[in-house]
Amino acid sequence: MRVSRQLRTPRCLDTVRPGAEPSTEPRIRTGDIVSHQGHVTSYLNISDARVEDSGVYRCDISNDVGAVWHSARLNVYGPPFIRPFPNISAISGQELVLNCPVGGYPIKSITWQKGT
Repeated sequence: MRVSRQLRTPRCLDTVRPGAEPSTEPRIRTGDIVSHQGHVTSYLNISDARVEDSGVYRCDISNDVGAVWHSARLNVYGPPFIRPFPNISAISGQELVLNCPVGGYPIKSITWQKGT
């Protein structure tokens, strides 16, 4: 699930599943509130949260002089699951960071294994 909007203001997306299509679910909404002073608050509203909504959500903002982002993890109580990993290529001698896209809460342990 990727939730994004093309705005001049912030956009929020689910970084657990990069490249996913924008959400068309009516229970997931984004919007913006602009104060009288012109300050923008962008929000992501999930009605009837489900365990599969668990993940890291990130809000990216930019303008002509820079860009910043903020991310936070949403934990929804339920059975644990792992989203599928894409195939990954790496360059020998370079650092590689893999994130385990887990959901469910609480997670008691995560174990990494090679070749199983």
